[in-house]
Amino acid sequence: MAPAPGRPDPDAAPPWLGLGLVCVLGTFWGLAFSLSKVAANAGVPPLGYAWWQSLGSGMVLLVVALWRRQTPPIDRRHLGYLAFMGAFGLGIPNALIYTVIAQIPVGLVSAITNMVPLFTYLISLALMLERFSPVRAAGVTVGLAGAAIVVLPGAGTPEPWMTGWVLLAMIGPACYAVSVVGGARWRPVGTPSLALAAGMLIAAGLMIAPVVIATGSVYIPDPAALHAGDLAILGQVAITCAMFVVYFELMRIAPPVVISLVGYLVTVTGIAWGMVLFGERHSPWLFVAVVLIFAGLALVNRSTDQRRGAASAADRA
Repeated sequence: MAPAPGRPDPDAAPPWLGLGLVCVLGTFWGLAFSLSKVAANAGVPPLGYAWWQSLGSGMVLLVVALWRRQTPPIDRRHLGYLAFMGAFGLGIPNALIYTVIAQIPVGLVSAITNMVPLFTYLISLALMLERFSPVRAAGVTVGLAGAAIVVLPGAGTPEPWMTGWVLLAMIGPACYAVSVVGGARWRPVGTPSLALAAGMLIAAGLMIAPVVIATGSVYIPDPAALHAGDLAILGQVAITCAMFVVYFELMRIAPPVVISLVGYLVTVTGIAWGMVLFGERHSPWLFVAVVLIFAGLALVNRSTDQRRGAASAADRA
């Protein structure tokens, strides 16, 4: 039995591959928050940084796509899909987060990202894309509890003046959740992940370009005087190129709720990268949180494996 158009194919990859890709994405996207903090501290405008991440990475992937003859098709369906993904999966949330991260701690921004699975699960249930599963709901809840533990002893309660910035940052995971659900449901069948990643990044860059120019946030590194912020941009472009290809591959083989679990790992890895790069230290509760987060991943993945097994048995029958 063939999968419905735009839905993940249960037989496209072994069950462990989806979880493995989640771990890869969570690790490197956690690093991205620290890189953006380095750039902000070096004076790189947040919107200018977001522009480099989107348009710069998109142009790199477009060159690779041309070389491999996997450019995104230019038709109404693909253009609409790429515009949707560029807006909700990158342009809007990243512009917000990179603006906010200059005002509040990296750990707090990383923690806010863990709201993506909750938003995704609720949206999927509301649109009847997911059947209610006690095991999966428990996994999402356990993972969310672990992410919350990371925040409390690590960053502490935000100062009163940070409240507005925190509320603004929360729009980010809501946008990511919309892109996860819509991206999996409406993905054009048969289009390579490389082509979709390149098209999405370029679309995001073109969308935020007017705002970047209007606010005077265009940033051009000086090759003769490169600093830490410029190196952060280079690292961000490299990570973005690789991670969005992996992201679209994950979208091809896994359901939205599993994809959204990347947010849980970003919470842990974002703080871990902060420990490595900025010398931050945290309480032993961090280890409790790690156990809970991976327990949540295991519960959701177990529920997914059971559904795949049931679907395969039904097909054989």
